[in-house]
Amino acid sequence: MSTPSTDYVYVSGELFGSGAYDIYSYFPGDEIAPGAEDVIEIVRNLTVDGGDPGRARVDTPPLDDDAVFAIKRNDVFVAEVRFTPNSVGGTISFASGFDTLQLSSGDTLRVVAPSPIPAEIENVRIVLKTQ
Repeated sequence: MSTPSTDYVYVSGELFGSGAYDIYSYFPGDEIAPGAEDVIEIVRNLTVDGGDPGRARVDTPPLDDDAVFAIKRNDVFVAEVRFTPNSVGGTISFASGFDTLQLSSGDTLRVVAPSPIPAEIENVRIVLKTQ
């Protein structure tokens, strides 16, 4: 899962395009537990812009129903990542009232898998682009 870092994560290629990302969440494999969490400790002040929050991809998308992952800052819902049937790309949307997401050193960010989760979904990757 994610580990705190003071360095940017550089992700390039077909899945994410090129860019610098500070926050990376990965749910590996094809048996993601319902409600599984990736906990990320924020180690410096960061801002995620709602106009270009990052990228989300899955190797095997859901077939029939959306899969919606929640993003929580200090246990407060701030965004969702939605994967729609038959699409490998996900969309990242901020909660109402958030144009940007301000993160401070010491904050905890949790990415939470849906419950229930579509059985076919596989290898979920979420990266948040920071300023």
